Amino acid sequence: MTPDETLELRLADHARWLASTGGEGTRLDLTDADLGDIDLAGRDLREAVLAGARLTGASLAGADLGRANLAGASLSGADLTGADLTRANLDLVHASRALLTGARLYRASCMQADLRQATLDGADLTRTGFSRTDLTSASLRDARLDRTAFDEVTLDRADVAGATGTVLGEAAAAALRALGADVQAYVAPPTQPGSPEARRPGAPRPGAH
Repeated sequence: MTPDETLELRLADHARWLASTGGEGTRLDLTDADLGDIDLAGRDLREAVLAGARLTGASLAGADLGRANLAGASLSGADLTGADLTRANLDLVHASRALLTGARLYRASCMQADLRQATLDGADLTRTGFSRTDLTSASLRDARLDRTAFDEVTLDRADVAGATGTVLGEAAAAALRALGADVQAYVAPPTQPGSPEARRPGAPRPGAH
């Protein structure tokens, strides 16, 4: 059996695992696997474990990587155009020159990620967590920001023209505006009277006796 045939069997097993909510099949675990230049475009890789995997130059365009673990993976030069990375773990990834145009990174974690010269044009960065991330010379043109965290990131020569929305913290907002983004610091809505957040600890609920 060729490596490609083995991988197809493992992908089919993963599909059964997803469909049965873990009752059948096996979760795909390719930790530290050498998958350079592989074509996984459009594949369902939700919750797959790809930590430390070598995916340099891989085609993952349109792939569903929701909740996948890609921590420490090498994605340099990989094509993730239109990929869904909702809640994915992208901590410590090496993704310089990666293509993430139109990708969805809702609540994805990108702590200490290397995204130098990466392209995130038009990406959905709602609640994405960039912490100590290197975005040197990255392109975030027209990216959609909503409560996006830019905590101690490097934005040297980053292109953020057309990026709009809100980010966490005035310092981050000011840094992005200085580069040409149309962003504001997120301001939490006021707490409504009677909401759980407004009640004192131990205070009775309205109508309680």
